[in-house]
Amino acid sequence: FAQGDLAAARLFYEMAAAGGSHAAAAALGRTHDPVVLGRMRVRGLVPDADKAAEWYGRAAANGDADAEARLKDLAAWRAANPRAR
Repeated sequence: FAQGDLAAARLFYEMAAAGGSHAAAAALGRTHDPVVLGRMRVRGLVPDADKAAEWYGRAAANGDADAEARLKDLAAWRAANPRAR
């Protein structure tokens, strides 16, 4: 993910999340998060706030405090960008 290979990162995180890793679920959420992708200046990849929220929600349900914070950031982004996906 840090190297910019989001496709490979998603595959890795999906496998780890399927194995029960809430940290991987939160990381997978970041690969879809418009706030995170905007900060990284990712181009050519459409963010998906719904998918980000879904993965963050899974992580937060398992006690991941960072995922909780990212859900709040995502909610603020959605409020400021009501027409965005």
